[in-house]
Amino acid sequence: EVWVWGECSEGQLGLGKEKDTKRHPTQLSSLPLDVCQLASSETHMAALTKKGEVYLWGSNKDGLLGVGSEEEVVSTPVLLDLPDAVSGDILMITCGVGYTAMIDSNGDVYSWGKNNHGQLGIGNQDSTATPTLTLIEGELEACLIKSGGEHTVARTCDRKAFLWGKGAEFRLNPASEADCPAPTILAADPVMVEVGGNFTLAMFGTVQEMMEIPEYTPPSKSLGSLPDLRQRAKEREEKEGKTKEEMEIERREKREKREKEKRDKLEKERELVVKREKEKAKEEKGEGEGKGEE
Repeated sequence: EVWVWGECSEGQLGLGKEKDTKRHPTQLSSLPLDVCQLASSETHMAALTKKGEVYLWGSNKDGLLGVGSEEEVVSTPVLLDLPDAVSGDILMITCGVGYTAMIDSNGDVYSWGKNNHGQLGIGNQDSTATPTLTLIEGELEACLIKSGGEHTVARTCDRKAFLWGKGAEFRLNPASEADCPAPTILAADPVMVEVGGNFTLAMFGTVQEMMEIPEYTPPSKSLGSLPDLRQRAKEREEKEGKTKEEMEIERREKREKREKEKRDKLEKERELVVKREKEKAKEEKGEGEGKGEE
């Protein structure tokens, strides 16, 4: 099950016509139950199912989600119609700013969407709404793909890494800020690669060294289990079902409670000040009497 919350101005939560920010997790029931991966950018999202189906929703400026809609916002998940050129099952997806990329079971990378910096890696800077083969040289099979804001990195099964897209801030090449519309190979072979909005990370070493890293233990605190989330959603619905009069009474009671707490706090502070002044006066009186006896 997929649950969403946060900003929804571009339909990125997939909840239909609702554009209000969601403070609490809400189930995205329009997706299949076999979703195995999620990917997101600031304004659009993608979901991959175990069957290899890709669903997209959110900002669709210029139709770049690739789902056949001309609406600027696709407010619910829509199944991507894969072109015949994609012959393998989809194994991984990633989202950048205005574009999406994926890897199929043949190790081929396909990208579509905004391409003003060459972030699709198709050899030019022409945007397209159709998944298009990324031009990774040789017969190399990709097994990992990551998107930053406007650049992408793919790692092949034999640990070769390729980068393409926007080159500003030297995110692709330490010697140049030029954009790269075609994948460029990284000089060294990384064990792992990752990208941020305008930077790139790579980890080098051996598999044996990685195996020696202590196992990660997740924090104990979490948003809660699915039953917890459902219960919270039910409680909110019940609360929202109250009459305006009941809600006004509840708000007034809370306000009165806060005001009482403030008054009690001020009273305690005044009592403390008076007590300190008395103690100080007593000490000064004692010191004066002592000097008089001398």
